[in-house]
Amino acid sequence: MMTSVFLFGSIGILLKILVIVALLGMYLYAKLSPHKDRLDPKHRGWYDTADKIFGGMARALGKGTKPYQVGDGIFLDMGQLYLYAIITAVALALMMGL
Repeated sequence: MMTSVFLFGSIGILLKILVIVALLGMYLYAKLSPHKDRLDPKHRGWYDTADKIFGGMARALGKGTKPYQVGDGIFLDMGQLYLYAIITAVALALMMGL
């Protein structure tokens, strides 16, 4: 069976790298969101860029759904969860050669 590297060549490798970067970026974005007001100017610029990319997509995906409460005053942003699921599904599809 042909792997995705043979199937897509260099483009397949670049797609895999892009998906890995997206997963890492989304993870960092989600971790830094609650602390965005305390970031120094250098890191705030990086956060603002990530917010333009991931925040817009997460807000669009989570539109119409309420945050899921997991504790007293602790909520999960469903848009971010949906975005993680989509990026992970793309990563798995690329790894399996689909």
